[in-house]
Amino acid sequence: MLLTARLVEKAFKQCPILKFHETFSLVVKPTTIKIVLSIAIQNKCKIHQLIVNIAFFQVYVDDIIITRNYATLVTHVINSLAYKFYLKNLGELNYFLGIKVTHFPNGILLSQYKYILEII
Repeated sequence: MLLTARLVEKAFKQCPILKFHETFSLVVKPTTIKIVLSIAIQNKCKIHQLIVNIAFFQVYVDDIIITRNYATLVTHVINSLAYKFYLKNLGELNYFLGIKVTHFPNGILLSQYKYILEII
């Protein structure tokens, strides 16, 4: 079963109707995700997404993004990970941790529209 992370605020106040068992609070702050994506866009880097089945200290890790402005280096990192772990290359980042990522020539748009519709 593949679960996707969602950004959840005040998880202790969730109501059962919203399927709060299928969502969880991120360990990383949303601001950190925005900063990393902003730096990637400013440096005109491509952003790739992978699903990797690995566990670190009994924590399951599945969604990973890799960014670099040299495509050959990204390919090398992906191939190195694929040699050690089972992974699925999802290509350019489109959906990550419950956030839809839309690419434009001058930047990206981050949206949780789907999550908002589920709440309503």
